Amino acid sequence: MLRKTEIIQRWYEEVWVKGNSDMIDEIYRPAPENESLIPGGLINTTEARELATVFNSLITDQKIRVVHCVEQGEWLSALVEMYGFKAGTDKPVNMRWLTMVRLDGDVIVESYPAVDFLSLFEQLDQLPPDSFELMLSGTVFK
Repeated sequence: MLRKTEIIQRWYEEVWVKGNSDMIDEIYRPAPENESLIPGGLINTTEARELATVFNSLITDQKIRVVHCVEQGEWLSALVEMYGFKAGTDKPVNMRWLTMVRLDGDVIVESYPAVDFLSLFEQLDQLPPDSFELMLSGTVFK
């Protein structure tokens, strides 16, 4: 059996970096809603495939690294960082996120990522620079 950190690294490497969507069924099987930490908070395998496909169309040449992990029982919390490029350009994209996953053996059954999408979309030029600060000052994007 793989260590929890190896499982999550494999998840990111296979699904997010290599785009191997077949691996989703092997590594990710969401628990029934009544067994999850946050009912309604889990994405299913179809949504995971779609999200990975969209993500890989926006960011190329990704490198993902699990920076730090904390384990408790069947839970793992990880700080993850990703480096890549905006698709079709040589513009670098860098992001970090925290995720909390519950594993059953070698399978992720719950996953709660906290991603700074605002910063990501700024780097992809889909939002103006300093969007967070602009919104704090009252700017409304329409």
